[in-house]
Amino acid sequence: MSKSLIITEKPSVASDIAKALGGFKKGKDYYENEQYLISWAVGHLFTLAVPASMKEQDKWDMKKLPIMPIEFELEPAEKMSGRVNVLRKLIKDKNVSEIINACDAGREGELIFRYIIQYAGTKKPIKRLWLQSMTPEAIRDAFARLRSDAEMQPLASAARSRNEADWLVGINATRAFTLRLSGGRGSSVTSLGRVQTPTLTIIVDRENKIKELKPRELHEIIGTFRPAVAGGEYAGRWFDEAFKKEESEIERTKRLLTRLQLNLPNAEQRLDSENGSLWDEHRAAPRLWHHEIAEAIQRKCSGKQGIVELEEKKPTTQVAPQLYDLTGLQREANSRLGFSAKRTLQIAQALYERHKAITYPRTDSRALPEDYLPTVRSTLGKIDNPFA
Repeated sequence: MSKSLIITEKPSVASDIAKALGGFKKGKDYYENEQYLISWAVGHLFTLAVPASMKEQDKWDMKKLPIMPIEFELEPAEKMSGRVNVLRKLIKDKNVSEIINACDAGREGELIFRYIIQYAGTKKPIKRLWLQSMTPEAIRDAFARLRSDAEMQPLASAARSRNEADWLVGINATRAFTLRLSGGRGSSVTSLGRVQTPTLTIIVDRENKIKELKPRELHEIIGTFRPAVAGGEYAGRWFDEAFKKEESEIERTKRLLTRLQLNLPNAEQRLDSENGSLWDEHRAAPRLWHHEIAEAIQRKCSGKQGIVELEEKKPTTQVAPQLYDLTGLQREANSRLGFSAKRTLQIAQALYERHKAITYPRTDSRALPEDYLPTVRSTLGKIDNPFA
């Protein structure tokens, strides 16, 4: 009897699928029932290999650059040969009539599966299990709506393109710069990469800005206001309503002195153009560089009765915030909780896989698919009930 082989990205997902579908017996390397075999990868099983023609004489030489393979060759990653052999044997099994890609629902999951298929050299039919949640109900629902292989080709192409671009930039730029900086000897490797090198540039630029920063005092005026009618109090902040970013600080100082009728002799001359107070990216309407002007404004306002010149009331629409993508979640967790990006990802992955509490976290999308509406309504009902 023919069976479908399900390939997951990790053992825990294989276990969850087996539990959701039921009737499986667990062997050493796979689960099996009358309809399915389930086996797993362990993350990325393959790396792109240096072409065989270059391996024979793999001495770095500027004349051999750029390395531009017509077709990219695969080789099993370190310590992954055993898992590769298990999957290849199952794929080639005569009782396996089709293969179901159950790797993570994203670019990397698609790439992991595609490289397994490429290395095995199979032409058997492929379907895609697109899991957005790891609850048993979500798994069974996803099996009822398997996607075609043709539908997933754009994602597969995007995954391959990114991986191959990383490889091409990394191997060529690293060899070229290493040879150039070491005078052709190549004794100490200078590593460059498509992502790593621009990221390093951003870090260096940021570090240089920190080193070049010349700290200066700035002043803001905040007052406590007590409304005569409503009672209570609130904090209000003074701001220069005529502020313009393109106005120099000298011109602004002259304008404020005139408008506020302040007598501060030579105030504009005391602005130091060399330390950046004339033009500064941090200039803003509420900020003042002159301590004397700030104190003068405070004296003119303190203890005085204010006049409400304008009151506006109008209905507004507040749009619900978008969902988190992984980057946004990591940024927020770092800001609020001090978590590193790695720790946030580990927690999110555990919430997805182990606790079945959230949808797939490794996404760059901030929207749910249109067919997810019934699930959203059901989830909101469960959340809303205890707080109603």
